[in-house]
Amino acid sequence: MECFHEALVRRHRGFSYERSQRCRTGEYPVEPVQGYRAPLKETETMRHQIGIAALIATAGMCGSAIAQDSVSSNLGGLPGDALDPWTDHCAAYVVDLAPLSTSGGHMFGVAPLLKSTQIDPAFFNNLGSMATISPDVISDVPFSQVSYMAWDTAGAGIDENNTPGMMVSTSGNASQFAVGWSEFGTSVSGNSYNGLMGAIVNFDPADSNRLYVDRRMGAVNSASGLVGDSSQFGGPSVDANGNMYFRADNFGSTGPDQLSGTNILRTRLSDRDCGLQNYVSLGGTIDATDFIIQGGDTHSVPNNIPASVAGGNGLYAGPNFNSEYVYGGSLGSTTATTGHFDTSGGQLGDHRGNMGGMVGDPFGFGGVATFGIYAKDAADATRTMNIWGVDSSGAVAGNRAFDVPASVTDNDDGFSLAYTSFAEFVNYFGSVSFRGGVGNVAVGQDINGNALFAATISENGFGDDFSNQIIVGRYNSDTGATDYTFAGYIDQFNLFTQDAGKPIYDASGMEIGQLVNLDAVTGGSPLGPSLSAPAFDAAGNVWFIGAVELYDRFMDGGSDFDGALLRAVLDPDTFSYRLELVLENGTRVTGANSGLEYSVDFLGTANGAGGANPGSLWSNNVSSMAWNGSDISGTEPGDEIANGGVIVNTSITYDIDGDGIFNDPTSGNFNPDAPADESYSVALYIGYYQDGPAPCPADLNGDGMLNFFDVSAFLSAYNSMDPIADFTGDGLFNFFDVSAFLSAYNAGCP
Repeated sequence: MECFHEALVRRHRGFSYERSQRCRTGEYPVEPVQGYRAPLKETETMRHQIGIAALIATAGMCGSAIAQDSVSSNLGGLPGDALDPWTDHCAAYVVDLAPLSTSGGHMFGVAPLLKSTQIDPAFFNNLGSMATISPDVISDVPFSQVSYMAWDTAGAGIDENNTPGMMVSTSGNASQFAVGWSEFGTSVSGNSYNGLMGAIVNFDPADSNRLYVDRRMGAVNSASGLVGDSSQFGGPSVDANGNMYFRADNFGSTGPDQLSGTNILRTRLSDRDCGLQNYVSLGGTIDATDFIIQGGDTHSVPNNIPASVAGGNGLYAGPNFNSEYVYGGSLGSTTATTGHFDTSGGQLGDHRGNMGGMVGDPFGFGGVATFGIYAKDAADATRTMNIWGVDSSGAVAGNRAFDVPASVTDNDDGFSLAYTSFAEFVNYFGSVSFRGGVGNVAVGQDINGNALFAATISENGFGDDFSNQIIVGRYNSDTGATDYTFAGYIDQFNLFTQDAGKPIYDASGMEIGQLVNLDAVTGGSPLGPSLSAPAFDAAGNVWFIGAVELYDRFMDGGSDFDGALLRAVLDPDTFSYRLELVLENGTRVTGANSGLEYSVDFLGTANGAGGANPGSLWSNNVSSMAWNGSDISGTEPGDEIANGGVIVNTSITYDIDGDGIFNDPTSGNFNPDAPADESYSVALYIGYYQDGPAPCPADLNGDGMLNFFDVSAFLSAYNSMDPIADFTGDGLFNFFDVSAFLSAYNAGCP
């Protein structure tokens, strides 16, 4: 059996030999080495060889663990199996990814990573809102928990309305990212509820389809459903270490001990006491949470500089309503500056909306992270994308402003649009600055190292404008040259023609649909926006949610009009994008663990009154790093490995009885004469998928079994200092490699 990671390396020939060998062995991590260790002497090596053989002779093998997506043990109907926000503070479980094929022939993995909580038994759970994923991935760290619950049958899970699953133990080290998600609802007593939850997610790079989820309630705004709220939340943003940043005020609050003014807080998810609420108020028990801004100036929802590049618990980074960029790690130690503005082209030092960001320095500022925000141009219109870099302290390292060009041409299909003075960036209107998302402007890079930036413009400048385009700029930091294209567009002058919007293609290059104006989906209310904000993956591909027409979906040849998640795949040589369909309303997925089929119910861009929906997709919904931090310089741009993770706020309905009908008893379309199913608001994860046999790193002879021949192969490679025996990937050959091999051997082959 071929090691999957070796197959990966063969497919991506841009990897170095050293990297190839690390992939071949699965990079099985062990405890980090404290300081330098010299290579073992030959006599020591021989002793270790004898010991290895003895240890392996008695080593056992274990089967593969199972994983999670769940419904209640009632198997249909209310109350479901959502957790309680005031009592269920922590849960650790396993999630397995199910395969998901795009229209372009790419395969990702998908799974409901988080469910929102339940505060009203008349609904399965609360409504989800803004979702975010850490821009960074960290590796070779301990699992967040030593054991996780896992199951492989419908009705099992972590709630009291489930049959308990079995516990799966972890060992060794893993890679890690994190997600954050906000939720809201009204309790049975009529009180307004806001909650924030997050998850520290680990995975073994040798088995990427299995996610180990440490779910933590990050914050609640009331002590129970019987009392009013003391605060209202906006955000969050999160880093891979589980530091979750959010905004809080008392807008419309009715409960005791209310917060005052604007507050920026950071909850350290890994430090949460699972026996305590994190009730955010002036009198509540605040757990593992730091005030960074308390009162004073009005601030928008925060971004952050991850701990992986800033050290400590990371840093808050966000905008305020004084057009200042504010950064810092603790209360009383923040800095506010206007140094993030580039006004060299006559632009005004005046920003709008929320900050998008990434880890890295593609613009050549000399920093560790890069941010972008809307700004005013010389004509006092919101038509500038202002970009700046920061160092590890948060200080501005350089800036650059890019005004909307007079015209943009789509380099794939030739569509061209000249912009008038009416066109502006407006998807920060309404509640977005206070609720999220994070952020409006996306920053990234292509596989050639060119810097990219993108934003969604409204051609007519209205908050509910249906005529939107995603403008992508490419900047060469060596030459200073900038050019533009579209990742998506709606052509308002051709709404009723075959060329209303940017085409969507299948793997053969056939056009299967197009972007359309939102009212073609809604019937007229709301009118727009039709496109969400954009988000870059590590290769510069653009992810977004949009209204689509999909051709020939019905027996009469008619089209289907839906909301959809799309990926615009970049050709860096021509600087052009082609759209592929990833998810649409109605997409069906068979859960890898429940064994039940669920349907994706909603992928939207607009709120009910028109204007951008905080729960849509924003620039920080997509990781800026490739899967496991992989080097993708030698890959094709559309390669799935460029996707370090996408998190989408949506809802799903499980087909409990397998009748092919998704019958939600809380919906206005519920059929009481048919069996009731279960419907949940979820944070849906779309990530890299291991397509092929599960790897077995200790199977060095590739025969699909673990036995003496693999031991012999390891001993021989170890003795000759062959890189395949360097299981830690540190370039040394010592007991830590032996320990890692033993761990891999004990893990067994699926």
